[in-house]
Amino acid sequence: MNKHVQDIYKSSLLYSVQQQPHLKAQDKQLKPVISAGTMAKVADTQNISIDDNAGKVGADNAVDVEGGLGCNANLGNTTDITVIGKNTEKGRIGAENSYKIEGGLKNAKEIGLRLF
Repeated sequence: MNKHVQDIYKSSLLYSVQQQPHLKAQDKQLKPVISAGTMAKVADTQNISIDDNAGKVGADNAVDVEGGLGCNANLGNTTDITVIGKNTEKGRIGAENSYKIEGGLKNAKEIGLRLF
């Protein structure tokens, strides 16, 4: 191995070693234990059938969530929805929602992450 290749190898090895403590520090972030329960649902909708309309279902909501969320956080989730007619092009389902979330998450790092 020539000197140039050795220098490149050493510098890349040094770089990867320097990065590891940074990654480990990220893994040890504080995790609040405040919880609203094991399941938090905000503005959920279920079993919806939408015919020819341009309405918005579960859309453009503004929700304030204070405290923490439990293992399953469902914000503006929708299930079992059938959309037919003109609404397939114009309708907005569960879109353009904004959430102001204060506090921490319990057992989850992201909003909407479902842990089994």
